[in-house]
Amino acid sequence: MIRHISWFFIVLFSLIPEGYPGSRPILGAQESLPTGRLTVRLNTRVIQIENFDQVREIWARESEKITLSGQAVSIKLTGRNIVIFTRITPYYRDSNTILIIAQGEVFYSFQEEINYSTTLKTLSVSPGESVLFFPLGRETPGGSSSGDAGGSASPSSSPAAEPDYYIEVEILILPEAG
Repeated sequence: MIRHISWFFIVLFSLIPEGYPGSRPILGAQESLPTGRLTVRLNTRVIQIENFDQVREIWARESEKITLSGQAVSIKLTGRNIVIFTRITPYYRDSNTILIIAQGEVFYSFQEEINYSTTLKTLSVSPGESVLFFPLGRETPGGSSSGDAGGSASPSSSPAAEPDYYIEVEILILPEAG
């Protein structure tokens, strides 16, 4: 997928707490939310991988949002040549399982061309279980890219090659206690 994206790390990233249209909560005040609300904790990181054993965190941002089952929580990362929308939608399946739909949309320009890609992943987790989502995908051994949470990084074996960068979103969903 996108392997070398170092050209956009010069700019300041921003996390948009309001999300983008269609992802705002239906109810205004948190006090008026019914029971069954969910706390979504997102830890968004940009990591650089130079070798298999050299991983460096370039940028990180944590956020916590309260939502309802089926209501999306969104983040937006903006760089000089790239815009990334990530939308996390949790659903109660039962009292022991939460279904997470994680969607990443990427708009980037490279060599005078505008490109678009999307990643969609559905995960079933236990309440309080943390998972990773890679909106840009992540290369696995063998060179294929994936939006899966379990892939391993595959940096180039050439010592003069540019380092690989990944954006990872750690997702933790906590149901309301009570």
